[in-house]
Amino acid sequence: MDVYEHRIEECSLEALQTYCSTLDALVLRCRGEKPSEEVMCCKFYAQVKTIGPLAFDIESFDRMRNDDANRTYCWLRAAVDRVLDKWRADQHRIVYSASLRSKQSTCQGSTAAPAGRGVHDLPTHRMV
Repeated sequence: MDVYEHRIEECSLEALQTYCSTLDALVLRCRGEKPSEEVMCCKFYAQVKTIGPLAFDIESFDRMRNDDANRTYCWLRAAVDRVLDKWRADQHRIVYSASLRSKQSTCQGSTAAPAGRGVHDLPTHRMV
């Protein structure tokens, strides 16, 4: 597989993350001439334009004039990275919140005094 044939599997953020990681690895493995900025921009745009959470950024990109200095692969990639960073933070927050809920339920179950002896029932030792 090479940079030119690499395709995103589906329109999800998980697939987008995998696509970007693999694309980075493929670009790093390029021997000789690497794909131009224009080629990377066109190929990347074609792959990410249908990802829902990127709609705002894609619309902004589409409104840019062709001679706009920001209409580049780097701009698109930064937009994708921002969306992926937010998605990963949201995923971590969900997992963290779930872990807090499970700790609370565990702690609430263990706060009750154990059955049997209480503090006043402990044997006392007298020194004679």
